[in-house]
Amino acid sequence: MHELPLIILLALGFGFALIFGLLTNWMKLSPIVGYLLAGIVIGQNTPGPKADEHIAAELGEIGVILLMFGVGLHFKISELMRVRWIAVPGAIFQSLCAVVFTLLFIPLFDVPLSTTIVMGVAISVASTVLLIRVLTDANVLHSQQGHIAVGWLIVEDLFTIAVLLILPIIHDAGSQTDTSKTVFQVLRALGGIVAAMVLIVVVGKRLLPFLMNMVARTRSRELFVLATLVVSIGVALGSAELFGISMALGAFLAGIVVAQSDVGHEAAAQALPFRDAFAVLFFVSVGMLFDPATLMNHYDMILVLLAIILLGKPLAAFLIVVLLKYPVKTALIVAIALGQVGEFTFILGNVASKLHYFEEQHVGMLVICAIITISVNPLMFQMVPWLEKVILGIPRLGPFLRERGISDEQRRMMTTSREMLPSVIVVGYGPVGKTIVETLKTRNVESTVVDMNIDTVRALKEKGQLAFFGDAENRETLEGIGMEFARYLILTIPDPDARAAIIETARHLNPKITIFARTRYNSEEAALAAIGVNTVASEEAVVASELSRMVLAQIAPIQ
Repeated sequence: MHELPLIILLALGFGFALIFGLLTNWMKLSPIVGYLLAGIVIGQNTPGPKADEHIAAELGEIGVILLMFGVGLHFKISELMRVRWIAVPGAIFQSLCAVVFTLLFIPLFDVPLSTTIVMGVAISVASTVLLIRVLTDANVLHSQQGHIAVGWLIVEDLFTIAVLLILPIIHDAGSQTDTSKTVFQVLRALGGIVAAMVLIVVVGKRLLPFLMNMVARTRSRELFVLATLVVSIGVALGSAELFGISMALGAFLAGIVVAQSDVGHEAAAQALPFRDAFAVLFFVSVGMLFDPATLMNHYDMILVLLAIILLGKPLAAFLIVVLLKYPVKTALIVAIALGQVGEFTFILGNVASKLHYFEEQHVGMLVICAIITISVNPLMFQMVPWLEKVILGIPRLGPFLRERGISDEQRRMMTTSREMLPSVIVVGYGPVGKTIVETLKTRNVESTVVDMNIDTVRALKEKGQLAFFGDAENRETLEGIGMEFARYLILTIPDPDARAAIIETARHLNPKITIFARTRYNSEEAALAAIGVNTVASEEAVVASELSRMVLAQIAPIQ
């Protein structure tokens, strides 16, 4: 058994991650908690089965690359610009408060200044996975409060990415005693960063989409998946080897470039299973670093960190949102939703460990803080209505806060809703889909086309038609085109398996949507109605009707 460390790691890692993931999901907690617990169980510091932590760390690095590539694919500057007046100052203020709180209290435990600062940045950023889940469960993800929280988190992510960028530079400069060498090291590092960004963003803007489009034309899902992995991992590794920047940053830039191409949605959808699998291993590898002795020996510092995350960060967010004249409810939702830590905390902690800013016990503290805050955050979120009532019930303060709330019209001006997306989605642009889209245009009804032919999609875009390349069977693709906001879905594809998968996902994303579907046989109508199709157009029925009309047209003159 000891000769198969990789297989043992995969079996133990995925196995225990599944067990604890199911357990935490049943407990209405984020599966991230389960993945961290799985790592603790198979780590070297706890009794029971053991896995190779070095191999886990390498596989976890792939998880970081794919996570950052996914962040780049989903990064939309337009969504940030809608809430920029509150998300940018709010995220900066909250992040700075987290660092300041850490600087005020953590040095009491004889922690170096550099470690303290990095620790403050690490706990300043929240978990995207948990935030989306909490907002979704509360049915506010697509509300004004949800838009603000997501935009806020985007700014936090960008701030953390900037830290990931400069941290190695500071480390290299600090290791030099000669001032001239220090300046040279900094300039060389900055030069590498600029060169990498120019090459990836400027040159890659032409090369990467060209490669992805070329593969997309083959209509081979396997080749497209392979191309997505080659781009994400290849660019990340090339950035590190050629320019000395972190692989995480290289993957993020690659994701931004690919997202701007016609295949961006499909790349995000196809990378999702691999990203999720390796992200699980990343969290497992982080959990393996946990030593129970950390909890016993550093409980006081852990309590301080928890106080900053659960109280300090939300309080700072609440104050800035209220000062910007938003309602108390908005301030509470944004503040509490961000009162936790997650993926970027561990990504930054991973880099800090490699650069020797963090020791093993510091990573262990982050693991404990993540487990506790991720577990507690959904429970705290349920207190929003009660807290709003208490705050507004305070004499003088309550009426003052009500009067400061900006009007609904002003908020709509500052946060444009995604509900302005076209209300009709047409899947498939063959002869049937083309006829439907052109017919809708004659009635001034705009539609969104989803098709797997990249050339068709590009041609439609050149004509001004909103179109996306992608496989509509993938949840990621349907989310990307705004299925949650559509009123009608028209399925023109004849493949029954693909059609059923799309219907199931569409109904889950948007229970109120009206679905029209094409089918070849009358016998399929009942099955389609059972899975949620409102109206079915059967080729057998249409052909029979048309042939009957044609025959009658010939018979009538004879009679």
